[in-house]
Amino acid sequence: MPLVKQQPRLPVRMVYGLDIQRDFAAVVAARLQRGRISFETLYSGTSEQLEQALQPAARRVRLDLSLDRAAVAAAMPATDSILRWLEVPLNAKSKARKVLPSQLDIQLPFPLEKCRYGFPLLQPGATGLRALAIAAREEPIHQRLGQCRELRFDPHVLDHEGLALWREGLEQP
Repeated sequence: MPLVKQQPRLPVRMVYGLDIQRDFAAVVAARLQRGRISFETLYSGTSEQLEQALQPAARRVRLDLSLDRAAVAAAMPATDSILRWLEVPLNAKSKARKVLPSQLDIQLPFPLEKCRYGFPLLQPGATGLRALAIAAREEPIHQRLGQCRELRFDPHVLDHEGLALWREGLEQP
């Protein structure tokens, strides 16, 4: 969202991505080598015994984490988060960042104080600056982290599912 917890020692050359649904899971390793990113799918599938099916992938992730070689990112479902474009009639980014939370607050169906939010993109707009706002209530965030921990994963970052897919799509040739 990204919701960041403890930082791994930087720079990491390996990032594990988790996509966990009700009856489906995928674990992908992205490794940076010689300036190129390679991907390896550790698990992708459905299972009634998802925790058991994910054990080999979870062991590998925990090993790399214990050696400070990796970070873990999980997807926050788009159904549990909000994505909005906001416009502020300001040209100074520092001033815009101060008023964006109040602009977001009036568009949310829940109090700003009960959520995590961020503005990952701030760019010139038609009448000032345009910001991409991401927000999620704390309860679904904690539920998602709990779901990951039940499957023996402990993500460093929760990223908005739709935004992560969009970024990846933009980077593909």
